Formats: sequence, structure tokens, C-alpha cells
Amino acid sequence: MSRRRQHPLVPLVLWLGVSLVASLLALVYVLGLLPSTSQLESTHTEGMKYGYELCLAWEEEQQETRTVLLKGNSL
Repeated sequence: MSRRRQHPLVPLVLWLGVSLVASLLALVYVLGLLPSTSQLESTHTEGMKYGYELCLAWEEEQQETRTVLLKGNSL
């Protein structure tokens, strides 16, 4: 009984194949967890409203700062 010699790259190719399959399965799993379009839209809209409120508060704060500075300079 003769034993065939195994090519030296067989373990590397097998390791790469298993890694590729594991990566693809992880990608499919993650893509399956994505929320629906309606959830994304509502979250986006809420974020836009919150950002707008932050900008308004910042503008009001800047206006108050300008008012204080102008009053201080007029003394």
C-alpha cells in the first residue's frame, strides 16, 4: 500500500476556503439583521428633528452671546 503525497498548499487552501465560507455566513447574518425601511426612515426623521433643535439652541446661544458682548462694549 502506497500513500500518496499531499500537496504542500492543501492545508492553506482548505483554511482559506473555510474562512471564506465563515465570512460569507457572517455577512448574510449581519445583512439579515438590518432594520426595515420604515424603521430607517423614522429614525432618520427623528435625527433630523433633533439636529434642527440643536441648531436652533446653538443659534439662540450665539445671539445671547452677541447681545451680552454688545452691551459690554457700550459701557
